[in-house]
Amino acid sequence: MDLPILAVISEDKNQSADSLIANIRKLSNNEDVQDLYDCRICIHNIVTKYYETKIALLPTDNFIGLNDAVKSKIEGVLLYFDSNDRSFLKTLPFYKDFIKDHNIEFSILLCKQLTENVDAGITFSCIKSIYNKFDIIELDGKSCDDSDDFTEPIGYDELAMALQVFPKIPNLDTHSNEENDKLSGDDIDVQEEIDRFENLLSQMLQFRPNTENMSREERLNHAQNFAEIFEKLILQDAEEDGSVSAE
Repeated sequence: MDLPILAVISEDKNQSADSLIANIRKLSNNEDVQDLYDCRICIHNIVTKYYETKIALLPTDNFIGLNDAVKSKIEGVLLYFDSNDRSFLKTLPFYKDFIKDHNIEFSILLCKQLTENVDAGITFSCIKSIYNKFDIIELDGKSCDDSDDFTEPIGYDELAMALQVFPKIPNLDTHSNEENDKLSGDDIDVQEEIDRFENLLSQMLQFRPNTENMSREERLNHAQNFAEIFEKLILQDAEEDGSVSAE
């Protein structure tokens, strides 16, 4: 398989990897699937203003039991965990070592919501103390039911944005049609726009410092700045297309 493979792993018995993928793709997990070394791979289409591409999502609730041949092809990791279960912190170093040993640059931890008190569960600082390169996205914990219907929980928009920078450049199919020819004629640099988008996304993913020692006012200011970065990502295409009306 030539597509980049993103392992979608769940270490939470109440949240399956299949449910996560159904919410990411907004498709039934019976649609657009392939086999790889006896594993089921879900194909995910990523479409942006500047390119279209596909990635392969590999669901597993038992990562250790995966075939080594499959593990060797993994280029990215989404790892869901129960933020109320501190025993996960004993498991996390295993994934850190796998990511470092396989030179994986794209790794995001997913959970319902981090806690701010170490006695109540897992905090941001707990994660970063183990491996500070993990990005973390909080979801609202909703999952798909047995009929493979999907929901649109909070946090999946942010995850969708993050997935746009996962594919390697050779896999991208840029929009080189007549419309883009016109853009070139107007001296619009598409690559520059992509770089600007990725820069904003990087700011968003890195905008998660330890807030445990912040005052309430500082946390509110921090949240407002984060929201502004996220809003820029959401509205960027709409503004450039002229679909956002001026006030």
